[in-house]
Amino acid sequence: MNFLSRQLKKYRTENELTQKQLAEQLFVSDKAISKWETGRGFPDVESLPKVAALLDLTVDDLLNERAVSDYFEYKSERCLKQWPLLHIVLPRVKKVAVMNNPSYFKLGYKIPTATGVIAIGLRATGVISIGVLAQGVFALGFLSVGIISLGLFGIGLLALGDLSLGLLAIGNVGCGLLVIGNCVAGVLASGNLTFGWVAIGNQSYGWYHFSLGDDFTFVMYQNAVEKIHEKLQLPLVDVFYRITLWLGSHPVIIGVLVLGLLLGILSPIGIIYLKRKPLFSSGEV
Repeated sequence: MNFLSRQLKKYRTENELTQKQLAEQLFVSDKAISKWETGRGFPDVESLPKVAALLDLTVDDLLNERAVSDYFEYKSERCLKQWPLLHIVLPRVKKVAVMNNPSYFKLGYKIPTATGVIAIGLRATGVISIGVLAQGVFALGFLSVGIISLGLFGIGLLALGDLSLGLLAIGNVGCGLLVIGNCVAGVLASGNLTFGWVAIGNQSYGWYHFSLGDDFTFVMYQNAVEKIHEKLQLPLVDVFYRITLWLGSHPVIIGVLVLGLLLGILSPIGIIYLKRKPLFSSGEV
């Protein structure tokens, strides 16, 4: 078997295709595919570009037997101690696009973890980390763990996500010391359905709770906060519910701050691109 036959058979196996199905994609006969896979034949000038495109290779790569990695990688030369300032490890677009690929989920295990001051990848670890699985001081991802974490599932001192767990947790479903969200449980809770030592919301349960009903207004919430302040007079309780009042009255400012933070994190990538530096170099096969 030669380079072409190995690559072609690998592609067909990964995508669960028969030789006939692959032949239909390339507009050739299944006998031609059989010859190419066994090394008894080679694509003609007309078929060669189609085969190269299918394998996500250039014709030059195919002729010179240069395979490409499953992932792209960029690592900055400048480092902070042993960590590069920027490390990016991402799967090739074509690999991600083939959602019915049976080896799709195995791909994540083959791709190394991005590790750096700013780390971006399927798995990322850094001061600022962005990925499907992200951990760091600031973590942004599907599952994020950090001092400040933002993701579908967020765990951290400050956790923001659909499902959040943290000292201060904000999300659809949240649990922590101080929690804000739709359905939340904590020592101090604010939201729709709330459980806590002190709880304010549409439906609330706790030692000190205020159920304001489905049609509650900002003024009703403000009055509940004032009553809690009069009863408890605890600085932490007062500060927390004052913050919830501020968040409720300034949603646009919050959105702008989050957007600015994301732009600040992603700006190094834009700078590299604008300077025409090679953002991606292929990893080792």
